[in-house]
Amino acid sequence: MSQVPTSPDAAAGSETPTIELDQLPASEKTRDVEPPAPASPPATDTKYGWLVVLGCFFALMLSIGTTTTYGVYLQEYKLVEFPDAASSLLSWIGTLQFSMMCFFGIGVGVLCEHFDTRLLSALGALVSGLALVVASFCNSPWKLLLTQGLLYGFGGSLLYITGLTLPPQWFS
Repeated sequence: MSQVPTSPDAAAGSETPTIELDQLPASEKTRDVEPPAPASPPATDTKYGWLVVLGCFFALMLSIGTTTTYGVYLQEYKLVEFPDAASSLLSWIGTLQFSMMCFFGIGVGVLCEHFDTRLLSALGALVSGLALVVASFCNSPWKLLLTQGLLYGFGGSLLYITGLTLPPQWFS
């Protein structure tokens, strides 16, 4: 039979009387502990919700728009900036940019569960913008692979995933 100490000192090992579990009333054998109340969802279909949708539109426009219009960059890189570079090497910049955005999106989804999405969106905007500014100073294709391909891919994934996950929370 299991025994329950009657005082806090009993748990520490002092000699105090114990009560057997079978002698306790049923209401004292188990304690009803209320789980914490879940966070309330945001109010649906509000003006603030539509502002969130507008912000997500701009985040998606920056992340997906820049990635899918890489052909404009490719033409500039091939004809003006790096005419002697192989087209396949320059194409890898856009390929890496899109694939890194998808690859890092897996981890960003997990980050969205643990951190504020506003913080992640701001970080994504900062990293994406910084990557494009630094890419404008690059003088070789391999540097563009690192800045516009890898760094922008990471920043774009922060914007893309947060832009997809926020609007459904504001509408029923």
